[in-house]
Amino acid sequence: MVSTGMFIGGRIIIGIGGCLSQTAASPLVAECSYPPHRPILTGLLLVSWNFGSFVAALVTWGPYNGSLRTNDWAWRLPSLIQMFFPTCQVVLAFFGPESPRWLVDKGREDEALTTLAKYHADGDIHSPLVEFEMAQIKAAIDIDKLNKTSSWMNWFSSKQMFHRFFICCAVPAMWQLSGNALVSYYLTLILDSIGLTSSVEQLKINLGLTVWTLFCGVVYATFVDEVPRRHVMFTGFSLSCLTFTIWTVLSALNEERDYKDKGLAAGVVTMIYLFNTFNTINVPIGVTYVMEVAPYAMRAKASTIYQFSGNITGLFNNYVNPIGLENISWRYYIVWPVWILVHIVVVYFFFPETYKMSLEEVDKVFVSKEEWQEKTNKENQIMQEVETAKKDVSAEHVE
Repeated sequence: MVSTGMFIGGRIIIGIGGCLSQTAASPLVAECSYPPHRPILTGLLLVSWNFGSFVAALVTWGPYNGSLRTNDWAWRLPSLIQMFFPTCQVVLAFFGPESPRWLVDKGREDEALTTLAKYHADGDIHSPLVEFEMAQIKAAIDIDKLNKTSSWMNWFSSKQMFHRFFICCAVPAMWQLSGNALVSYYLTLILDSIGLTSSVEQLKINLGLTVWTLFCGVVYATFVDEVPRRHVMFTGFSLSCLTFTIWTVLSALNEERDYKDKGLAAGVVTMIYLFNTFNTINVPIGVTYVMEVAPYAMRAKASTIYQFSGNITGLFNNYVNPIGLENISWRYYIVWPVWILVHIVVVYFFFPETYKMSLEEVDKVFVSKEEWQEKTNKENQIMQEVETAKKDVSAEHVE
């Protein structure tokens, strides 16, 4: 006998599994990606949420408008389909690579070299790129081990580490608290508030918005490495703030005219689409930026912090947003343009630029000149050892 409690329990289990896989996926994608492709692939990682939203909207739309509308399968079928993608993930995980940085950290350098060569140099273990990457990785990990920088308390060990910790917490919180959750979870309440109460019309708008957001996300992720990170954030937040402000004004006028002006209702829907268009600009660089600012030894922990911060702010959205919408209607929207302005200030003062830097090179933005010089010397030493070993091998062949 299926009960509401069983359904909620299943959702909790799905949530736990989703958080675990997301926590592991972010550093794995960042550390395995070919350097020029890393921002694009990590960007697509977060954009894939929009693909999931599209599938969810589609499989919900079908049963609701078909013969299953009054049947339990109207909710069972979408729930069952949720098994498909996790099953694919479990199967494909056995065929994916392990992080070369993790392999080096565990003393499995030959496997790390093979992995880097396979995915970054068509299998050539003597590629200059592979040798340089190995030198960078080994230098970074050796210094991390020397300084014992892998504990949770290391986030608070210095000003530069706390700065990184702040960014890891702030990015997902800012992304969640920019008004997008209103559209993602409470679009029905928003449409009700402007007089669009037909469930069929609401489903059509939701499906169209989901497809449009997915398209925008993929386009932005494709070009994410063409524009500096800070410029992307400034653009996304500024345009989101502008459209949300217009959305708020139109909603106020619509209520004032007793929802009889269809043009105002259409204007609100247009602003919702435009808001999602501009808000999605920031989506691809969220995971990318956090993975860049976190040092190797703390990258998995940074991914955990990212998920935790995002889920905590998600709880706020889930419980506060419906109360605000129900009690003060469009007036609740005023909160979000103000919050977005705060985000712009935070980005300006606290988010350094990491554009066109490797994962190891980002350290230069945070550490002192002495620490950076130490790391550079270590890399040069490892590169010299590689060159010496190559010369020795060549000499043996000559003899």
